[in-house]
Amino acid sequence: MKITVVIVEDEKRSARFLKKQLEERGMECLVVLSSVEEALLWFGANEHPDLVFSDIELGDGLSFDIYDQIIIQSKIIFTTAYDQYSIRAFKHNSIDYLLKPIRVQDLDFAIQQYKSSFKSFQARFSSERLLPEKTYKNIFLQKTGSRLKTIKVNDVSYVYSENKIVYFKLFNGSKLASDFTLEYMKLNLNPERYFQINRQMIIHFDAIEDILILGNSRLRLTLSPDFQEDIYVSRDRVKDFKHWLDNYE
Repeated sequence: MKITVVIVEDEKRSARFLKKQLEERGMECLVVLSSVEEALLWFGANEHPDLVFSDIELGDGLSFDIYDQIIIQSKIIFTTAYDQYSIRAFKHNSIDYLLKPIRVQDLDFAIQQYKSSFKSFQARFSSERLLPEKTYKNIFLQKTGSRLKTIKVNDVSYVYSENKIVYFKLFNGSKLASDFTLEYMKLNLNPERYFQINRQMIIHFDAIEDILILGNSRLRLTLSPDFQEDIYVSRDRVKDFKHWLDNYE
């Protein structure tokens, strides 16, 4: 199984060198990201790789700005021409800190560090017979024009799809278009608090104002903030929906 890698680097020459070296070592480079903004959008919308090689000083800020805003599930190897960031780097899930120009032997040592830590995790995982705990998002980063807007998950009443666009509806009544799919939302919203009631909508427990029982095992909901159309729980989800309500804490 190939190790997947993302490179965060704004110097094209350095990015090409690193990508070539990693691919020669059998790794799969998913993408090269050249700015804080680009990285925030990518990590917010994609499954995280096994490993990130990250420069620190980028054109629009420090890469620490990325990792302060998004919990990166990957291990990080920082690459930089400066050594004053080393202490801060190791606070961000870092396993090594390579100074530019990167020497091949240092790169190989860093990769070996990653492989050793991964094998150690596998051994512990196997002996304890535990599944890694699933983590869910606390925030969504949404691009609005030339700006990034932070949307706290706790502020989201429900999300829904309309004309192939997915919208956030916040408890304060605001409506925001998103760049995400409903499937992505489902995977990243905590199912203890959110439930997908039909193909178009995922709701928070606290959004439910009223539940009306109809014939043929149908349920109609009233949500807060108000939704303009009637909202129904799909018949095939009614049983799971009731179970979710009964077990909500």
